[in-house]
Amino acid sequence: MAEENDRIRRKRNSRKKRRRQLQRRIVLTAIIAAATVAVVAAVRHFGLKNGLAGRGTGTSAVTGSASAGADEVLHLSFPQLIVDGAAAGSDGTENTAEGITVSEFNQILAELYKDDYVLVDFYSLTHLTQNGGYRAESLSLPEGKKPLVISVRGVSYEGDFEQSGGSESVGTVSSSSAVPEETGTEAANAGGTAEEPDQSTIGQKAAGIGVDSSGTVVNDIRDGNGAEKSGAYDVMTCVDAFLTDHPDFSYKNARGVIAVTGEKGVMGYDPSDADQSAALQKVIRALKDEGWIFASGTYGNISYGSEYSIVKEDAQKWQSEVGAVLQNTDILVLPDGGDIGSWAPYSSDNEKFSLLSGEGFVYYCSDNSGQMTWLETGTNYVRQGIHELNTMTEFETLIDKGIDAYAGLTAKEAKQAAENPESAGTDSSDGSGAGQSGGNGSNQPDGNGSNQPDGSDKAIENIDHEV
Repeated sequence: MAEENDRIRRKRNSRKKRRRQLQRRIVLTAIIAAATVAVVAAVRHFGLKNGLAGRGTGTSAVTGSASAGADEVLHLSFPQLIVDGAAAGSDGTENTAEGITVSEFNQILAELYKDDYVLVDFYSLTHLTQNGGYRAESLSLPEGKKPLVISVRGVSYEGDFEQSGGSESVGTVSSSSAVPEETGTEAANAGGTAEEPDQSTIGQKAAGIGVDSSGTVVNDIRDGNGAEKSGAYDVMTCVDAFLTDHPDFSYKNARGVIAVTGEKGVMGYDPSDADQSAALQKVIRALKDEGWIFASGTYGNISYGSEYSIVKEDAQKWQSEVGAVLQNTDILVLPDGGDIGSWAPYSSDNEKFSLLSGEGFVYYCSDNSGQMTWLETGTNYVRQGIHELNTMTEFETLIDKGIDAYAGLTAKEAKQAAENPESAGTDSSDGSGAGQSGGNGSNQPDGNGSNQPDGSDKAIENIDHEV
């Protein structure tokens, strides 16, 4: 009898054990299923969130992506624009002014867009490692897109109608349309033909920049009849207008780099005047909110291939009078093809580099007509090769015919400028001691006794210093 009871008890215990095991398996399966559902939901949620964020910042939802190295980013640098005159209507009038017109720049934007270029943020090209050195990034872009950085150099406005034919006070900008018909911006964006410009404005640059009553950043001019007009008359405002119709031209709200000088105030404003300072800060905030990044274009818009004492005076003056107003920047766009050294990596032996590093500069953009794209990263700096485009012909040659044709063109322009200084687009008599022409692709002194290559030397690979 005792043995039978023991057998029954063991059987009951076995059944209880199996039930407990089954219950544990059921609970475990439920937990795994719940976790799987949560993961899928999270992926869907954040994927959708990122997709919506992309649409809100100028990018479209894409099914694929492309990768591009930071050393593959094309950087095109433009001067301030001329108020129309290119191929102006039925009379066959051509642009005779030196530079790029508003209509030409809108055509450039349209061609870049058609060629699948997309604006990327300048700061996204590199990152600072935990050990303190800068390294190049790999950019993930929408499928089929090519990375592009745009900068505008030498930004300075007269701010006085009597001097420039522009605004009497750049702090009081008209609230008229940000994209007036006179500029031909809408027509160029749509791929149509721009209207014939008012001949009285040909050769004139925008006199000022401000924010209109709708919060839009605009430029202002005055025509030959004294009428004030506000709208897209310079690089920043033209890019903004183009993005209104083509938001996918910007990746993650990228705009471009604004290299500001200081000889004529800060973008046409006098920061020492309370009212003008307030108006200037409003412009700065609006541009930054749009995604624009500020840089130094040097105080006097001079080549930093100049002797050390001139560079020191200019850099310190820019920091004290311009950098402080812009709330500082660590980007330097070197004008007139000048650099602070040879194409060898910067080092502490270069007194200009030591000076500029001390002033807070980390990123250096220098004209390089010999290579389509170029990037160098160091332990305490980043240097990018850019193309200083001064005419529509230069842009078309670079994009349509390639870097070799472009280098030949800029070398020819440099030779012509050297033989006939009066016809050069850049006045080299700036007191800098440098006799260099912008974007010329020729061997240029760096102030340290060495020369930069003209594109015939072997391309320098992207340097990624491990620290």
